[in-house]
Amino acid sequence: MHALYSYRLVDVFRDHLGLFGSLLAAVGAVIIALLVRDTRRTRRQMREKEAAGARLAEKNRELEDSQKELAETDALVSDAGFGLWHITLEDGKKPRLYGNAKMMELLGGVGQSLAEEEVYAAWHSGILPEDIPSVERSFGEMLHGRFSEIIYRWKHPVQGVLYMRCGGHAKIIETHRQLLQGYQSDVTAIVKEDQAQKEALRNALVAAERANRAKTVFLNNMSHDIRTPMNAIVGFTSLAVSHLDNQGQVLDYLKKITVSSQHLLSLINAVLDMSRIESGKMTLEETDVHLPDLIRDLRTIIQANVAAKQLQLSIDTHDIVHEDIVADRVRLNQVLLNIISNAIKFTPNGGSIGFQIFERKSSDDGRANFEFRIKDTGIGMSKEFQKIVFDAFTREHTSTVSGIQGTGLGMAITKNIVDMMGGDNHRPF
Repeated sequence: MHALYSYRLVDVFRDHLGLFGSLLAAVGAVIIALLVRDTRRTRRQMREKEAAGARLAEKNRELEDSQKELAETDALVSDAGFGLWHITLEDGKKPRLYGNAKMMELLGGVGQSLAEEEVYAAWHSGILPEDIPSVERSFGEMLHGRFSEIIYRWKHPVQGVLYMRCGGHAKIIETHRQLLQGYQSDVTAIVKEDQAQKEALRNALVAAERANRAKTVFLNNMSHDIRTPMNAIVGFTSLAVSHLDNQGQVLDYLKKITVSSQHLLSLINAVLDMSRIESGKMTLEETDVHLPDLIRDLRTIIQANVAAKQLQLSIDTHDIVHEDIVADRVRLNQVLLNIISNAIKFTPNGGSIGFQIFERKSSDDGRANFEFRIKDTGIGMSKEFQKIVFDAFTREHTSTVSGIQGTGLGMAITKNIVDMMGGDNHRPF
């Protein structure tokens, strides 16, 4: 009987121990190689991640700086009164308008709770219809790549119609999409000030032209008015010389020469007074004045002319408390005499003239407030002439007035003297 050969597990392990060792060594080497590779890859990824993080941090800092700079610029532009906007135009979509806080403020806060499409609609509907074509032309220029600026009127929901200056250009011009951007500011005050200045210049031009025409008329009138008394003086002087043997006749001629000389002197004095007023050389010389004496002297001066035309003259005082005042007696007398002389001159024979003096309550304890009223039954003035009665070189041009001598300076001189005294001139009523 033959014996069986037995092969145990230990024998297998012993026989393959070398193989197992080689296999384990190979596997370990592979694992170590993989670990080394992964470690290097991980380190490289970590370095790349750190570098990417550093770059991201740098970009974030740059973004923060840009945002801060943009905010500062926005604040600076807003403080200067400019709102910033951009309008997006896309095929198949409604126009959209975005504006910064200042732009929304300029639009009266209409965009605070609205979508951009609604903001555009609200802005566009506020443009005055007459200005829409010019606004559209300006935006058309922007869409053609040009900068454009316009001033248009926009109806503010609270403040009414405002003048807006709007400028901008196209940032993006594509077939199906356009982006416009620009600025807007409220220039209502500037426009109105400019309009007021232009209106003042137009008024000044009209006034200058009227003054030139008035001076031309004045020179024509003065030529006639001066020639009349001069001819009388020359004529009566010749007559006096030829009648020296007739004392009564010569005396009559001398009286007529005196009247003509006084009239000529009054014309010259009026021109000189107006010249002093316009050059600022007329001054007030204040002295003690007893008001009753001034009124009595005034009556004495005009009495002869009043009697010559058989006029009824009444002089009345009311509530006079301060009879003794300090004033320029000569200029005050000139003012009153100018007005009363006009009343005498333009009141027909048999008419009446009323002269009233009132003392009104004064807000200054050291000053008295007097009101002088002169009323007559004369021919009066047209409403048109009442508007310019105090202008220099002006006279009413009517058939009734044309034969009455005068320079057209009396009321202008009167107004200027009254203004110098701190008083008021009231136009006829």
